[in-house]
Amino acid sequence: MTLFLSIGGILQSQLITANLVDSSTRVASIYMEGIISPHVQSLKGSRRLQPDEQFQLESSIADTGLRTQIEQVKIWLPDGTIAYASDESLIGQQVVSESVRRAAGGETVRNFGEYTEHPTEGTHHAGILEMYIPIRDADGNVIAVGEFYQNLDEIHASIFTVIAGSWVIRILLSIAAMTPLFFIVLKADRHMALQRRAARLHHRRSMNLSRQNLTLSIEADNLRRRAAQANEELLSRVGADLHDGPVQLLTLAALNSEDPPKVMQLLREAIGELRCIASGLVLPELRDLTAADALRLAVARHERDTGTKVETDIAELPMEISHELKACMYRVVQEALRNIVRHAGGQGQKVSAGLEEMIVVRIDDAGRATSMATVHDRSTGLGLQGARNRVAAFNGTLEILSISGVGTSLVARFPPDLASGK
Repeated sequence: MTLFLSIGGILQSQLITANLVDSSTRVASIYMEGIISPHVQSLKGSRRLQPDEQFQLESSIADTGLRTQIEQVKIWLPDGTIAYASDESLIGQQVVSESVRRAAGGETVRNFGEYTEHPTEGTHHAGILEMYIPIRDADGNVIAVGEFYQNLDEIHASIFTVIAGSWVIRILLSIAAMTPLFFIVLKADRHMALQRRAARLHHRRSMNLSRQNLTLSIEADNLRRRAAQANEELLSRVGADLHDGPVQLLTLAALNSEDPPKVMQLLREAIGELRCIASGLVLPELRDLTAADALRLAVARHERDTGTKVETDIAELPMEISHELKACMYRVVQEALRNIVRHAGGQGQKVSAGLEEMIVVRIDDAGRATSMATVHDRSTGLGLQGARNRVAAFNGTLEILSISGVGTSLVARFPPDLASGK
């Protein structure tokens, strides 16, 4: 009888130990998936953890309270390189490990007692459970292997004590006493399973809320930046419209103070443009004109206002050019011609336009006395800076070319696929 009880106790001890190993493996797998895996996803494209990731990983291990049960934690790359270890001296070492190779293939590997694969590391003895668990990315691919060393000695000793005492209890209570115990254990296991599922669900919900909060925060920042940018663009556009239109006309009126009829005409035009700007309209007469006719209108008005002559070579441009781009081209020609009168005396004025790989508008002068310093001043002034901003709004470029003793050219280029108002 004693022999049978001894054999039964040994078998029961082995059975409970096996169940404990299974349970520990399942808990470790859940722990690896829920706690460790989110902090090591960078190993998908890196060979070791960054310092902040290592700190977060160690904090998570400490916060869960498993540090007292787990003697050592390692994170392996699939090729056998140690990317992280509780013992930092092991990081970067490459070891040939059959268990790591199997875990990298998607298998959960566990070694218990004398069958552990690395018995020389740490304090290894019969109560050590060594587990190799694959770590996967969001697509289910194995990117690393987590290794746990868990000390089961205390649990194992407690189990042995319970089993020794149960031998006497089994004699007194018989096999019938095992039935309610079985159901109690089953109920406890189910309760633990429910708790694990609830914990996983809570974790997923927390992660989703965190991601949503981050997305909303980024979107709010983007909205604030876009609002500030739109406000600055509006102020810049109004300033450019005032400078390119009414200010230029008032300047010409001041220069022609000895010609009252022309002064009155220029003042009326300045007042008209001020009214257009105030009502949010920009050159409404351009809507019914083609782009080429809008450039010819700018030249004609300049000739009328300054009494100078402008040579033109304006080819027909695409009909679908938007009103906004026509207004931009008009203002560029207007500002460039007025700069020629101001800085080059109106010599050799020429306006040309055509469609090459891009829509090109070119304004030339023959101001032989023009210096590079004057060109720099002209290219950085408010008028031409406003022209640069207008051109840039259509993904275009504005370039100023000068040859000493020959003259200066201003070239504006616009992508044809962005010229349409559709």
